[in-house]
Amino acid sequence: MGNKNLTTKNQKLTTVRLRRTKEVKMQSKSFKTQLIIIMLVIFGGVLFGKPLVDTVRVSGIITHDTTWTANKLVLVVGDVTIPANITLTIQAGTVIKFTYYSGSDRLNLYVSGILNVQGTAANPVYFTSSRDDSIGGVFDLTDANPAPGDWENIMFYNGNNVFRHCVVKYGGDYDASGNAGMVTGWDCSPTIDSNYFAYSSYPAVKVRYFPSSPVTVPKIRNNIINNCPYGICYVSNGLASIDLRNNRLTGTGNTSWGYGIYLENVGTGSLIYCDSVSRFYRGIEFVNCSPMVSYNTALSNVFGLYCHSSTDPIFHHNGMSGNSRYGLFNESTTDTVNARYN
Repeated sequence: MGNKNLTTKNQKLTTVRLRRTKEVKMQSKSFKTQLIIIMLVIFGGVLFGKPLVDTVRVSGIITHDTTWTANKLVLVVGDVTIPANITLTIQAGTVIKFTYYSGSDRLNLYVSGILNVQGTAANPVYFTSSRDDSIGGVFDLTDANPAPGDWENIMFYNGNNVFRHCVVKYGGDYDASGNAGMVTGWDCSPTIDSNYFAYSSYPAVKVRYFPSSPVTVPKIRNNIINNCPYGICYVSNGLASIDLRNNRLTGTGNTSWGYGIYLENVGTGSLIYCDSVSRFYRGIEFVNCSPMVSYNTALSNVFGLYCHSSTDPIFHHNGMSGNSRYGLFNESTTDTVNARYN
């Protein structure tokens, strides 16, 4: 009788164990099924060209006043043009990604009207590559890492624009017309203030402005530029007086080419004040102009300040340290440089 009861108990225990084993297997199978479904949703979106975040795709000419909102990723799939008399407003916190295309084609935002960016110091507007997953969510899992020159530039043709509180990365590709710079002013000089630029292929900021009469242009100030081989480039015809101040520029450490600030033919009275340049081939470079250069810092460049074909520029109270060849170099054997209190 005792053996019979023991056998019955063992049978019951075995049945319980079998049930539990089946439950564990079913739970494991259910988990695997859920995981497969999740992966299919993710990779299905990638395979069928569907983004992984809520996205609006834009390209072409904007025909009426338009607002891009922060609740959706804005994906630029073709060149976008803001014509004269049209305003594009971009809300604070909006992320704009330019689609990366292999080959020579790179995308642009052309601004003949007004680009009304409403970013703040705490909530900027972002312009970056479609391959940049660090902001705005993952767009495409099949993309490689972002790289400088993934897109071309924001091209201003209207100097009444104010570009402020933006983060701009992975642009600056060079085209056949010589347009280079993630943010470019072409025949105009917009206000460029309090932005963060990084990973440009060419200058982070480039302005080419040839006014017909002497003019003092809006300031380029309070910008941070990191990991760019070229920082700020300003080319004029001797009639545009510029004011660059409180910009912090860090290069890539290239010892053969590149500059932090490059000025060519800027007007009388131009001021370069309290800027910092480091890890460039030439920290601040001047060609055919004589600006006032005061209270700037040039650290760990090959040349700190580099001057050529310029008559009597004024270099006062600048700090230069760790520049591997010269703190201040004058290429000319005839032009003089007023360099005191440095």
